[in-house]
Amino acid sequence: MAVYTVWQKVGVAIMGVIMSTCLSNTLKYIFSVQKFHFPLIITAVHMAVSFLVARVAIFKYGLATNYREFTLREQFDKILPICVCHVLSVGCNNLALLSIFPSFVAMMSNTLPLFTLGFGVILGTEGFNKCTLAAVCLILAGSFLSAKKEINFTLAGFSLLIFSIIFRALKQVLQARCLRTAEDKVDSITLLYYVSPMSFYAFLIWSFFYEGVEPFIALQELPINAILLILLSTVLACGFNLVAFLGVQILNATTWSLLGQVNAPLVAVISHVIFRNEISIAQIGSFITSMIGVFLYQNYGKVKNEFKIIQNEELTPVKQGKFDSGVAGPQFAKEVSGFSELQDEEILDWGQDLEESVEPFDKHYSEGSNSTIGKLRG
Repeated sequence: MAVYTVWQKVGVAIMGVIMSTCLSNTLKYIFSVQKFHFPLIITAVHMAVSFLVARVAIFKYGLATNYREFTLREQFDKILPICVCHVLSVGCNNLALLSIFPSFVAMMSNTLPLFTLGFGVILGTEGFNKCTLAAVCLILAGSFLSAKKEINFTLAGFSLLIFSIIFRALKQVLQARCLRTAEDKVDSITLLYYVSPMSFYAFLIWSFFYEGVEPFIALQELPINAILLILLSTVLACGFNLVAFLGVQILNATTWSLLGQVNAPLVAVISHVIFRNEISIAQIGSFITSMIGVFLYQNYGKVKNEFKIIQNEELTPVKQGKFDSGVAGPQFAKEVSGFSELQDEEILDWGQDLEESVEPFDKHYSEGSNSTIGKLRG
């Protein structure tokens, strides 16, 4: 299992913030200034290039640290749900940018941790306390005020944005399971390699029924600078897809979603500078209110399922090599008192590390025992 340093994690977070900021404003510029109003076909191109980059990275340069092939059944059970959420999230977000500005998208992204928390509660991985409820109230109040004071508000754009955030939260939870759990663990490039072609076909079909052949006609009439901007958005989208998958892998779904709150002010400022869309004082206040709620949740409102810590002396049989490695890792954790359910990602990572440490010791013990028996028989 790869171990990432603090600086590597910070680097991934900074790259995610920069690429997300540039991508959202570049797409808005293409839609509103260059008048190319076809976000679905652009996103299909983004997915195709992401697949090619992931394929080259895996098979030509060997950059995948934990590559494995998924069977058709595994792709249907594990990859397809992530793909569906990814398509609906990105598609709704890009469609929303046709009628609303990136600044409003950034402000409403404060609600992402709420939906991540909600899915965590539903799946039984997170609980809540009084601070959690207070944080939820602050985030909801700030988001409601921000939407109410938005001058360029449209119901269609707002609805698409909310659906985008919901599906993004669900995608991150499902993605974290596939990237971080011991049972299904793969690296981020491998997951992008499997998700991107499914997403490409989904966006292509969606574009055919919603946009028709008009994107191909309009593309022939675009000036060269608009085509260059589309190519730039493709590079940014490919990079952001890879960084986003990697971010969820080395951080987790909730932490990665909280990074969006750091990104929001930068997106809003750049959007205001480029498009001159007005941002009211009330919206700034609502954003600060939501940020207080996010801070309260992150520091005092996160509740994980409780479990008992195993004392060192309880691991003595394992240290002595008397434990069968077949029950090590996640299975071993279930056998130990206090681990009734492995619902926390850190426990699963701990279990994988334990399995890796027990296996060579168990092998050494078995070989030593066989050698001793052979000598006695001799």
